[in-house]
Amino acid sequence: MRGCLCISLLGKHERLHHRPDHRRQWRSADELINARGGPSRVSAHREERDMPRPAGLRLLIVALLLAAPTAPTLAEPEEDRRRCHALEGDEICIGEADYTRDVCRAIERLAIRNGLPEGFFARLIWQESRFDPTAISPVGAQGIAQFMPGTARLRALGDPFDPAEALARSAEYLAFLNDKFGNLGLAAAAYNGGEGRMSRYVAQGGGLPLETRDYVRIITGRSVEHWRAETPEPADYTLDPERPFEPACIEMARAVPMPEFGPTPGEWQPWGVLLAQHFSREQASGAFERVRDRHQSVLGQEKLMLITVRNPSFGTRQRFSAMVGRQTREEAQALCTALTRSGGTCIVQRNGE
Repeated sequence: MRGCLCISLLGKHERLHHRPDHRRQWRSADELINARGGPSRVSAHREERDMPRPAGLRLLIVALLLAAPTAPTLAEPEEDRRRCHALEGDEICIGEADYTRDVCRAIERLAIRNGLPEGFFARLIWQESRFDPTAISPVGAQGIAQFMPGTARLRALGDPFDPAEALARSAEYLAFLNDKFGNLGLAAAAYNGGEGRMSRYVAQGGGLPLETRDYVRIITGRSVEHWRAETPEPADYTLDPERPFEPACIEMARAVPMPEFGPTPGEWQPWGVLLAQHFSREQASGAFERVRDRHQSVLGQEKLMLITVRNPSFGTRQRFSAMVGRQTREEAQALCTALTRSGGTCIVQRNGE
């Protein structure tokens, strides 16, 4: 039975199923013979069963048993951890086994449901998180759709790290922004830079952060000034003119390793104790776990806060910072000092800078 975590609009419930591990190593020839039941003639006669067997005979029996064909056994199915979000008369599910395919299908269905071009929605989510359900930005945006905690509360998003629910709320929010600002370009700008800032820009003009300007151009192929015009020319959001949406979406994501549904990441906090940094999410997470295991007396059950950053010292390539979060600099410094005294190394840094 596959594991499933389903989330409805009325609340949450969990159904987690774990199969026991039945694998076992036979430690001796006796155990192998007994496990197979032994030769039927030997097991049928107590006197013969209790008699010692010559070593040569024992080896022959083992060889024959190993060579003999055995009845085929059905392999237990791999557990497919899934996240599901209930819609009216429908359900969006994203599983770990076919994660990229499921994400692309969810994007297409949710885009159609909310009146969005599927290519636009896919480009925006790809730009936000590279489809990573556990992504945390330096300023605290969370999950595949990179909701800030305040926006998540306003949009009734229960779990930003559930990709099915987060994508559903993201599509709803983008449809709302499209209606509010009149086109998808300004909707994308508001999604990135905030509704208040976008409202001021539409009313008065003026400056927008370079990040927001680049974001709009990457997703729409047009500048934000183009979208502020009275009648902006529409954009073509097709991912690949030679392919249907789903295979084009899967191909877009092919270069990124398929993520796993692990434990919920530690909550974003403004200060962090940096323990490791790496281009690979898996390498950074593994380094964090090794440090935590070595320094249990200090780190105990601390949760990993994994933040995506760009470190100029290593070029423009994205890196993953493995940290323990804290609310204040003093708290972070106290933890780092304790870790240093126990033989570890760490750096205290402010997130979002």
